[in-house]
Amino acid sequence: MPGPDGQPLIDPRLLPKSDEEVQHEKEKEHVIKMLEQFSVDLIVVAANSLKAIELKRSLEDVAAELKNREAPIDEDDPKGKNYSQRKEAFVIWGSTEVPKLFSLSHNSQRILVKNTQ
Repeated sequence: MPGPDGQPLIDPRLLPKSDEEVQHEKEKEHVIKMLEQFSVDLIVVAANSLKAIELKRSLEDVAAELKNREAPIDEDDPKGKNYSQRKEAFVIWGSTEVPKLFSLSHNSQRILVKNTQ
């Protein structure tokens, strides 16, 4: 079916992906794996750049996509809480000072020791 200018319409999904698009897909899958592995509740974007808006939107899309994926059911769950849907990781703006202060706190060290065992 020709377009308005008489040229045939080409589905953009059929065009080869650029190197940038391929890299974006790889990074997106890496972020999804990290979110699944660490059961993330909150993602804080702490940047003062216009590109940070795009980053925040991309992370929100990834978090929503992950939430819509079906979670694996844990057969060995002792509490019987076999969830079939994932929780959503919220993406917010934030300051870099709060994570720095928390990383130096006693609670952070306790959580780190607990998670590495």
